[in-house]
Amino acid sequence: MINTKLSSLHQRIFWLVTGSVAVVAVLLSAFFFVTVYTALHNHISENSHLILSYLSNNVALSLEQENYSMIVNLFDGVSKTGDLVNVWLLDQSKYVLISTDETATGLLFPLDIAKHAGFASLTLENQYTIAILSNDAVVDQVSRLLLLGIVIALAVLFTLLPYWIHRLTHSLTNPIHQASRAAVQMAYGNFDIHLTSSQIREIDTLVDSLANMSAQLKDLTNHLEQKVDERTIQLAQANQEISLLNSRLKTENIRMSAELDVTRRLQMMLLPSEDELKRISDLDIAGFMEPASEVGGDYYDVLCHNGRIKIGIGDVTGHGLESSVLMLMVQTAVYTLLTNEERNPIRFLNALNRTIYHNVQRMNSDKNLTLALLDYEDGYLWLSGQHEEILIVREDGNIELIDTMDLGFPIGLEQEISHYIDQAHLKLETGDVVVLYTDGITEAENTAHEHYGLNRLINAVKRSHQLDAHAIRQAVIHDLHRYIGQQKVYDDITLLVLKQR
Repeated sequence: MINTKLSSLHQRIFWLVTGSVAVVAVLLSAFFFVTVYTALHNHISENSHLILSYLSNNVALSLEQENYSMIVNLFDGVSKTGDLVNVWLLDQSKYVLISTDETATGLLFPLDIAKHAGFASLTLENQYTIAILSNDAVVDQVSRLLLLGIVIALAVLFTLLPYWIHRLTHSLTNPIHQASRAAVQMAYGNFDIHLTSSQIREIDTLVDSLANMSAQLKDLTNHLEQKVDERTIQLAQANQEISLLNSRLKTENIRMSAELDVTRRLQMMLLPSEDELKRISDLDIAGFMEPASEVGGDYYDVLCHNGRIKIGIGDVTGHGLESSVLMLMVQTAVYTLLTNEERNPIRFLNALNRTIYHNVQRMNSDKNLTLALLDYEDGYLWLSGQHEEILIVREDGNIELIDTMDLGFPIGLEQEISHYIDQAHLKLETGDVVVLYTDGITEAENTAHEHYGLNRLINAVKRSHQLDAHAIRQAVIHDLHRYIGQQKVYDDITLLVLKQR
């Protein structure tokens, strides 16, 4: 919004030029007056010194001859011809000996006369002084006439100055005012503007720019409605395509959700049931699996065949449908090898690895898994395969950890792994607890992004190891969820608890 209280450009230029001219005129007049006045005074001073020089020679001679009448005649002649007001001869005590004004003779010379602008004096060798007072009335008269002339000149100047400055400022500001009015018209949508050129290059550049802008805006305005209609049609077509894609995506999401649900159900159906686990007389077993998404990549199983118990736990890299499919492959391959009476752990894991490796290559996938297999019989456990550390809590509370790093190799990563496979075994006594888990438990994070860790898992199992397998499982899962709080679970959580009866 324009502030109407602000002065216009015309007013600012007018007063700027007026003030500048006034200051310059006054300064020049004062300088001229002072110069002329000084020149006149200098002229009088020079004349006074000439008169004093003339008088000094003659007065000095007359004083030697004691011819005072000669001095009187000399003073009278000089005062008449030299335009002097008065001439004095003073003794050493500044008393007037001779004067053209006879009334001053014999009196002490008045000091106030020495302050007069036309006064001049010269002291002789005999300490007599000649003093003269010039008539400076001419100087005063000339000064008054000069001052009057300057005043009249300034009056004429200041009378004509506003008209001249008005014409000057209008020649500068009129084109700017035209451009300003044209800009206001353009702001209200009127692009038919006509601007006249000026004699100033910068203003003509501004006028040309406004004229070009007006033409371009007029062209854009004329074609804007057509462009809006075209864009509206394009947007309608795009919205129709987006709606169709959304419909397809919705249908696809429903289909994929149904497929994932079927896969999850199949995955959970293949886990060992409570009845199967209860039929194992020597071991009290409880399992738990919680996928991070609709389907997970963790694996655990407990299989019985001809009196042999095969326990497996594994973790496929990642989670989701592809990881779940790989987990189902592993479950099927383990059961197949078990029913084929394969007992050698090296041949068992190597055959399982070749099967998974072949399928992974067919799928063009980069998935693999860690897998530990345990064989149980008559209180003994034989362990092979690479996975997380195996946690054992003895009946008296002592803790043992079995590192599986040197017992195997990730499944599906290499075609031949037999030379990586080894076996460990241990004896279980009544009340001993074996805990198998995936890294979804130890790497679970709380809201401060701190891992649950193996030590907390050990402490949770140790506090509850006197309970049955189901109670131990519940205690561990409860402690884990209490630690996690509201933090999102990023990996599958799998836990298998074995307790020797």
